[in-house]
Amino acid sequence: MPGREPSLPAHGQQLSGDYLMKIGLDVFTGENITSKMIEITRVD
Repeated sequence: MPGREPSLPAHGQQLSGDYLMKIGLDVFTGENITSKMIEITRVD
């Protein structure tokens, strides 16, 4: 949503593939929302 700040706890963090496979992302919040967008990029 334009003008809104990111609300995911992991926003701006660099997480390893191992972490994502074992722990995952906390994408559920108590907010009334209809969708979330998550961008995952590879860092060499």
